Amino acid sequence: TSAAFSPDGKRIVSGSGNGIEFWDTESGKHIVFGNGIEFWDTENGIEYLRFSGGDSVEFAALSPDGKRIVSGSYDETVKLWDAKSGREIRTLSGHTGTVWSVAFSPNGKRIVSGSRDNTVKLWDPATGRELRTFAGYSSSVLSVAFSPDGKRIVSASDDGTTRLWDAESGAEIAQFIRFTGVDNEITSGARAVSQVVAEKISFIDSEWIAVTPDGYYAASPRGDRYLNVRVGNKVTGMDSFRSVFDNPDVVKARLAGEPDPPSKKNLSIRDVASFFPPTLRLYAPAEANETGTADIAITAADDNQPLQTIKVAVNGRILGREELSAIRGAPGLSPQKASLSVTGDQKTLTFTLPLSLEPGENLVEVIAFNGYAESRQKTSVAWDAPAGTLPAPPALWILAVGVNEYEASNIENLNYCAADARGIIDSFKEQEGRRYSKVNSLLVADGGKVTPTGKDIRESLGFLSQAGPLDVILLFLAGHGVTGKDGMFYFLPRDARKEKDGTVIGESAISGDEIASVLDSPGNRLIFIDACHSGGVDNDRMTRMLMDTNAFVFTASKGNEYSEEKAELGHGVFTWSVMGGLRNAKRSLGMLQLSGEVREEVPRMTENRQHPSSYSLGFYDFILSE
Repeated sequence: TSAAFSPDGKRIVSGSGNGIEFWDTESGKHIVFGNGIEFWDTENGIEYLRFSGGDSVEFAALSPDGKRIVSGSYDETVKLWDAKSGREIRTLSGHTGTVWSVAFSPNGKRIVSGSRDNTVKLWDPATGRELRTFAGYSSSVLSVAFSPDGKRIVSASDDGTTRLWDAESGAEIAQFIRFTGVDNEITSGARAVSQVVAEKISFIDSEWIAVTPDGYYAASPRGDRYLNVRVGNKVTGMDSFRSVFDNPDVVKARLAGEPDPPSKKNLSIRDVASFFPPTLRLYAPAEANETGTADIAITAADDNQPLQTIKVAVNGRILGREELSAIRGAPGLSPQKASLSVTGDQKTLTFTLPLSLEPGENLVEVIAFNGYAESRQKTSVAWDAPAGTLPAPPALWILAVGVNEYEASNIENLNYCAADARGIIDSFKEQEGRRYSKVNSLLVADGGKVTPTGKDIRESLGFLSQAGPLDVILLFLAGHGVTGKDGMFYFLPRDARKEKDGTVIGESAISGDEIASVLDSPGNRLIFIDACHSGGVDNDRMTRMLMDTNAFVFTASKGNEYSEEKAELGHGVFTWSVMGGLRNAKRSLGMLQLSGEVREEVPRMTENRQHPSSYSLGFYDFILSE
């Protein structure tokens, strides 16, 4: 069940449950031995020493000086042995379940063990005394280890968590959770996608979250939705509290043993009972009236905190001030650019919102926020429109940025980013008068009328503010993307600067916050980022920030992957695939279908080196091209 080298590499110790297997590397001879602990000579392959380790040894390890062996057994004991004679030195008792894993500290003065009793224990091998119990698991602890300096202990459990502990105090530093086999299909709602398309765009993926004991976390774009918080009989996803606890800087500081950053709020996950998400109730008729309008009755209530804002989306499109101004029955609500602001200290609101709907099924989503946590509730309304009724086509507003050449000598030039920006605009221009009433575009790229300097890019971001509440916004960025010292995503304009150590000088780059602020508006928002050529970009953090705007975020690659360019294409592989999907569509092409096709095509073209990602909090599929 386990094996380990001695410090000098001349011996191997192995723990045996129902026998061990040994292979002679010269003859291929196979030998099976019985229960217990075996000690092997690595030079000639002979069994050096064998002794009973208790009832079915599950794990055995050598001390740093090679003089002692520690074993964990099915009989719930930890035993210490003399490696030379095989003599049992002492038995460490205290576990109430099988001991699955044991380890010595780097200096040999401590032993850690993990057990089926859901605990980790720290021992003094000199006295056999139990020093500390680390509790909190809901299932067996299968593996334990010390950090190289001996100050920390890591343990992994059958409950799906890996936890990091302070060896001296016994305090949990953080736990790491990976959710495998999750379905990352973006949409699930009223406007059904065909089964064939749904199969193409549904990707089995994995998500993760690293969370501190007081609830602060770093996560993959959707990782926080798979961890639940329960207070009494109320249960909600951790993502409801992202405005408070989504703070990778706190996690980073805790892992480094540094003080918490100023961005940490004076709150703990233990306090959530006082700011649990509001309760939302929606009532909608099954069908709209003959003119395509329906009244949605909304009640938002909070037991503890005053309500602050309410947002409404129809088919993923955030409603703006003009539509929100039609509310009835709630004098304490003030329509804003893309939300309803709650005035006063109101904890309960009931109002009616008339909506103009599209032919077919419409998904209505309401988001209520109390300053700490948000809740989302959905309902659907159908409009059986007269035959031939079509929704008015929206206008499309594209800002495409492409940076090939960098002024700083320590920033590598790129080849096809400007071509990518032009290609995206040209691909969508073909839809003018078809899918879109008009395609408005602004190119900010090398060789264009507007150069991609920091000043010009910032000024150009305002171009998208001209979009109306029924329009579609597309922001396309191609160039270098980096993660700054502050952990934030930065897009590098032509005149960006880097320190000698490669760290970007923040004010010379376009921050993720600047990008997100442009997208915080009504309408449908898309952002395509082919901006990770330099590798090492924290795509997860960037994507999570942009998702908060309810935008659909489509990135060219994951984690620290490179976004590849190919001379034979004259484009980046990601952008080429997007353009190809638009160009080759034989019928109406939805955003989700395009996403699915690109997520299949790019790994194939890069021999599995690059994997695009697409995420949104509340995106609902719509047609990109006809």
